[in-house]
Amino acid sequence: MTCSDRVGLTINSGASFSIPVFVVTWPCAQSAPASALAFDDHGDGFLYGPELFITHDNGVTWSQSHQRGTVLSVEALGNSIWMLETSHSAPFSASSNSTVALRLLSSANGGRTWSVLPTPQSAEVRPANAEGSGWLVRINQTSAYLASSSGASDGTPTPTHTTPLWFTTDSGATWSSRTIPCGGFYTNVALSAAPDGTIFDVCAGEPSAGNQLKETLRSTNEGRSWQVRSMCHFSTTNVLHCTPGSQFSGYLGEIDAVSSSTVYLVGGRSSLMVSRNGGTTWMVVPPGLGGDAGGTGQVIFFSPSNGIVLGDGEFENNRPTLWSTTDGGAHWTTREPHYN
Repeated sequence: MTCSDRVGLTINSGASFSIPVFVVTWPCAQSAPASALAFDDHGDGFLYGPELFITHDNGVTWSQSHQRGTVLSVEALGNSIWMLETSHSAPFSASSNSTVALRLLSSANGGRTWSVLPTPQSAEVRPANAEGSGWLVRINQTSAYLASSSGASDGTPTPTHTTPLWFTTDSGATWSSRTIPCGGFYTNVALSAAPDGTIFDVCAGEPSAGNQLKETLRSTNEGRSWQVRSMCHFSTTNVLHCTPGSQFSGYLGEIDAVSSSTVYLVGGRSSLMVSRNGGTTWMVVPPGLGGDAGGTGQVIFFSPSNGIVLGDGEFENNRPTLWSTTDGGAHWTTREPHYN
């Protein structure tokens, strides 16, 4: 059986889409060559993770851009594109303790050409689980956070684990070092910055039976110090301890901080979750967007009022579904793509 990535254009907030264009196909038994999408405001689009496909005509035509390593993130601000990838692809096994450096690239012409930006010398991930281990969050065209979580290759619990974090204000010319104090034996992180500069991080442990242990942290001073807002973890006697309202069910995908108090979370086997008190308590967004079979994959807020969520519809036979809001998440409209 053959699966495919297709991209369609919408100009009415997802109410309808143009006939989707085939970008790439692959055997369904294998992993998808790309799973995330980013566009600038000049018609340039990037379908990525782990490979990279680029369009310069609003998605009408696509071509593959061969990269040295696994593409982890593409961030577009105006005509400034930054891309985070591993420095090379290596055929290491899942149990390998080897690591590979991260590489940061920039483009000012929609990805037609790329230049290398300086990266912290110790920024590295394990090739076997690179996706979900390297995060790039841009604040503006010159300032950004870079996080890298290599984790233990065999999932061995450790008493403490900190995720390296770096911050630049000069397009990577210099980086200041910070850490994210993920407690326990967390292996994955999701990072987002609110418009006022508040940073949120959700750490997660090994997935098991549709759940992941998670911890929410918040920083109001550019990552110099962090406050634990909620946590769910096993004690040394293997007893589960969770703070009231902490987020446990489902797998960690990504988060989007709309403000210093409101942050959304999506992931596999998880409905859309929201915290409106800075990550202290979490709740399912009514009426429940995304089922516990497929879950939710991406959440994007373009402003405090307007946002969209992509996932699998619980009552639409798990078909790919888009939900949109125009009132800050108070109400959501189901916009299952109908192709013209």
